[in-house]
Amino acid sequence: MAGQRGRPPKQKVKIKEILSYIEQLPDDNDIKLRLTPDKMIRFRRYIEELQYLEYTIVNLKADIEKNGQIEIYKNGSQETRRANPALTTYVDVVKTYNQLFRQASEILRGTEIDIEKNWM
Repeated sequence: MAGQRGRPPKQKVKIKEILSYIEQLPDDNDIKLRLTPDKMIRFRRYIEELQYLEYTIVNLKADIEKNGQIEIYKNGSQETRRANPALTTYVDVVKTYNQLFRQASEILRGTEIDIEKNWM
């Protein structure tokens, strides 16, 4: 096969590295000039929250792997199967993470960062 079709492989970049990269740029850099102080404050808050959500997601995944997606719930003498509460929370946290990531991305809209040059 001469070449592979489809999407390029996903590049993994840690959220914290994006903030560190932007903060270390010189003041006259195009990216820094586009990020006004109020945008930078919001962006920093989004990044901090995304880091916490990443930590939460890892812990929830570990709970789901350990206890399974379905559990037996006992209420007195009755037993019933139910979804692991960690699974429900995981789904909600991933939705929140995606929404917050979109908001952080919106701040950087129109800003191009060469991932291979800066993180590979």
